[in-house]
Amino acid sequence: MKRALLISVAVVTIMGILPPGMAIPYWAGNASLTYEATYYAPYVDYRLSQGDRQEWITTSILIYNYSGVLYIAKTYGSTTLKFHLRGDGRFVDVTAEIILKNVNVSAFLPPDISPSSFWNESKVISMKVMKSHYPGFEDWKWYIFHLRELTIAGKYRIRVNDSMVVKDGTVYGHTMLWDDPMSPIINGSPFSIHPHRTKIKGVQIDNDNVFKVRNITIEPPTKLVITTPYSYNLTQHLRKDFLIENNPYSAMIFRFDASRGILLSTFQEAPDFWALGILSASFVDEYSLYQIEVKGDKFYLTGLVLANFTTKVESSDENIHYSHPKTELEWMFYASIAILVGALILKLR
Repeated sequence: MKRALLISVAVVTIMGILPPGMAIPYWAGNASLTYEATYYAPYVDYRLSQGDRQEWITTSILIYNYSGVLYIAKTYGSTTLKFHLRGDGRFVDVTAEIILKNVNVSAFLPPDISPSSFWNESKVISMKVMKSHYPGFEDWKWYIFHLRELTIAGKYRIRVNDSMVVKDGTVYGHTMLWDDPMSPIINGSPFSIHPHRTKIKGVQIDNDNVFKVRNITIEPPTKLVITTPYSYNLTQHLRKDFLIENNPYSAMIFRFDASRGILLSTFQEAPDFWALGILSASFVDEYSLYQIEVKGDKFYLTGLVLANFTTKVESSDENIHYSHPKTELEWMFYASIAILVGALILKLR
């Protein structure tokens, strides 16, 4: 009995002195991830042939809070998101870039306020001002900028011990970038905190299907995560309140690589976006939707999809092939624990 107790204490001690970085996926302390919602001309042509209008066909729609003004960005070219991760033991520092090609940026403002440009002026193709026809807002104006390219950049942190997104003292919720296999997202656990509180409503493990995105094949297992629903309205608070967007029912949906924990696809806003000032987001990968809707291949992931993933441990290009075996780093980690415990047992004998 005494020997068993000593062994248990030894194991707990070993686990307690392990590097804190192991509370996150092994790759998260030094990695870069790129996601895309790709423009695909054949899909645009298909949508037009179905009676849709050109302005309805976007790869992303974002509502961005810049200095208290809400800007609506509608992207007609490709949407690309880049996340660069560097860990310091207690936090993972994230530098993010959102790159929008062929984008319209609009703002609805009272007469004494002009839009502030957060874009490169050399990328502006055209600009127009339209009078308002909304009752009570007749003196307000719509400002619409057509840009060749727009980059929104920002930084935030992710706490290592619970994977929570933090910026300027505000905790937004669990990062969308990973589902740590050592501390996985489970049904009923809290997910987002600010500005919307949600929990995990559904978790499904898929051990059978091989999914695809453009140039990438994703082997099982994968994990689908769905949050509880939430509602919101986005109001422009300038002189008077003007409702920009009302969403009575929304839920966050993510698909992860269940072995490594990497985010594979999502459709909408998440704590990471809120920390960057993106209050609302929706994504459409046109290449994937073309394969699903026109070619009939239902195993393409759509929304915002993984395009590239690199870490200091392993690297990959666009032809990533996900496999089942654990990485060498993970194997060495667990092997070292087994050796230490074994040595203690022999010593106690």
